[in-house]
Amino acid sequence: MKIFLGSTEQELLNKCDNCVDQKTEESFRRVYLSSLDDKEFQSAIFYVSTSTAEVYEIILTAKDGIDVNKVANKLLGSPNAENNEWRFFSDKTKQKFTMAMWVFKNKLVIAGDIQGSEWEKGFE
Repeated sequence: MKIFLGSTEQELLNKCDNCVDQKTEESFRRVYLSSLDDKEFQSAIFYVSTSTAEVYEIILTAKDGIDVNKVANKLLGSPNAENNEWRFFSDKTKQKFTMAMWVFKNKLVIAGDIQGSEWEKGFE
């Protein structure tokens, strides 16, 4: 399944057969959960803006025993922002937004400061 930041909610649902709507009470986003067939990550959580219907954040949950920092460094290289985080700006990604990645506990968070999302004003 190839889902990218900025994908529409319909693209997500068309490509993700096992995405389950988590039916949260949050008015600003819809949350979908999908199990993954991956050696390092067991599931993905997709945040979709209710104002734009675009995926603006993906959270990958690692399997037990996986060192998420080590995997993130292997995938993204050395952190290039404060707090051991990564930033990739639009000139590098060819997107209309900045991508930010960080590790939180056993999760790799990938987000975009996409208009209409909670990150619209940037990352702090």
